[in-house]
Amino acid sequence: MNKSREWQGAALAVAAGLLLVCLQFLARWVPPLQSPDELAHLIRVASLAQGQALATTEPGVSTGSHFDVALAVLARAHVPVITQRDPEVSPDDLLALKTQRWTGRLIYGEAPGSAMYLPLIYTPAALGLAMGQALDWTVLDSYHLARLTSQAFCIAAMALAAWIWAPPLLAWALLMLPMSLFQMLSPVVDGPAHALTLLALSMLMRLRQEPRSIWAWGTAGCLLVLVTARLHLMPLLLLPLWWAWRRPWEGEAAVVADGGLAGSQPANTLAWAGAAGVAGTLLWTTWAASTVVDTRVQRDISPGKVVAHYLQHPQDLWAVFQRTFEDEHRPQFLLDSFIGNLGWLDTRLAEAAYPTLWWGLAAMTVLSLPWWAAAWRRTIVDRLVLALCAGGSGVLAFLLMLVTWSPFPAQLIEGVQGRYFIAPALVAAYALGAWPGPTACQGRAPVTSVGHTPQWAARAVCLAAATLALGLFAWLSTAYLLDTLQVRYPAWARGGLFE
Repeated sequence: MNKSREWQGAALAVAAGLLLVCLQFLARWVPPLQSPDELAHLIRVASLAQGQALATTEPGVSTGSHFDVALAVLARAHVPVITQRDPEVSPDDLLALKTQRWTGRLIYGEAPGSAMYLPLIYTPAALGLAMGQALDWTVLDSYHLARLTSQAFCIAAMALAAWIWAPPLLAWALLMLPMSLFQMLSPVVDGPAHALTLLALSMLMRLRQEPRSIWAWGTAGCLLVLVTARLHLMPLLLLPLWWAWRRPWEGEAAVVADGGLAGSQPANTLAWAGAAGVAGTLLWTTWAASTVVDTRVQRDISPGKVVAHYLQHPQDLWAVFQRTFEDEHRPQFLLDSFIGNLGWLDTRLAEAAYPTLWWGLAAMTVLSLPWWAAAWRRTIVDRLVLALCAGGSGVLAFLLMLVTWSPFPAQLIEGVQGRYFIAPALVAAYALGAWPGPTACQGRAPVTSVGHTPQWAARAVCLAAATLALGLFAWLSTAYLLDTLQVRYPAWARGGLFE
C-alpha cells in the first residue's frame, strides 16, 4: 500500500469519526420509535438479539417475533410521541423507563413487514441491543447503543465504499438529505440499505479495472443482504451478471496483483457470484412470501392472483398508474417525502427546504458529471444499464405496493413513500459519475475516467467547487433537519421528559 492510499484511508477514518459524532448529536433530538414502522423493526432487532433469527406465526395473528417484555416499557413512554408533540407521560412510566432492565421473559409481537426481510440487515442494531443486555444496561440505554452500532455500520460501509472507489458527488448529497439522515438515526433498514447500495456499486466499479474475487463475491453478498430487505431493488441483481458478460476489464491495462484473476477467470467468478446472489434472493423471497402471514390488508384475492389479473389486463395496470400520478396530492407527497417528511410521515420541513434542496441536488448532478472525460462512448452502454436498473427499481416499488398493500381493485397505488427512491437515485448517481479507467489498479485510488487523463488544474478546480458545494448542501440539509426536530419534539429537546 503506497503513501497516497494510506493518506486516503486516514482521511476517511477521520471523516467517518466526525460523521458518527454528528449523527449521535442529531440522535439526541429524536425520541425512540419515531421512524415509520420502527416498532416493527425493533421487534425484529430484539428477537435477533435473543437468538431468534426467523420470524414465527401464532394462530389467528400476523407473523411476528418474540422479544423481551421490558421493551413494552420503552413503547409505553414513546408511542404517544408518534402522534403528539408534547405528550404527558405518567410519573410511573417515566420512572420505569429510567430504571427498567432486561427481564429475560419473552412475549410475542406482530411484525409481518419486517418478517419478510433477511435478518442480516438487522445484525448491526441487534449486536448493540445484545451488548446492552449482556452489560445489564437499562432498556433505554441499550436502545441508544443499538442506534450507535447501526450508525457505525452505515458509516463504516460508506467509508469502505469511498476507499474502494470514490462515489459520485450526487451520491453523497443524497445521503445528506434530511430524510436519509433521519432514517440513519434509528435502528431501521434504510440507513444500512443505503450504505450497502453505495458499497455494492463501488465494488462493481473497482471490478472494472481490478478483477479480484473479493470484489465479485463482496458485491454479490452486499446485493443479497440489500435486496432481501428492499425487494424493489431486485434489478440490481442483474449487474454482476451483466458485468460478467460484458467483461469491461478486457482490453484495458488492468493490473492483476496478488489475489487477482487472469484470463476468463474474472467473468466466471463474477458470473458464479452473481448467480449465487440471485438464487439466494429468490429462495429467501419465495420462502418468506409463502410463510409470512399479514392480516393488515384484508383482501379476498391473493397477491399471485392480483399479478395474474394485471398481466391479463394491462390496461387496468396503466389506468391505476395514471390515476396515481394524476392524483391531486400523491406526486407532491412523493417529492416531499424524498427530501424529508419526518416522524411517521407527519412532520414537514420548513417550506423553503424543499425547493432549496431540490435545486441543490440539481447542482450536485451537474458537478458530478466528469467534464474532463473524453471517452463516454466506451461506457455509455453500461451507464444505460445502470440507469435502467435505477428506473426499474423505481417502477418495481409501485408494482410491489400495488400487489401487496393496495386494496383490490385499486383506484390508487397505496403505501409508496418518497424515501423508497433514495437507493435507486444512488444507482442513477453512479450512472452519471466518473468511471474507472485503465490506470487505477496499482495500489492507489482510482482517479481517472476511461481513455483520458484530466488536466490537474481543471480537476483541482472541479474538486474545490465540488467540496464547497457539498459542504454547503450538507450544512443546509442538517440545519433544516435540526430546526424541524426541535419543533417536532420539544420535550425531548428540552431534556425534561425522558432524561
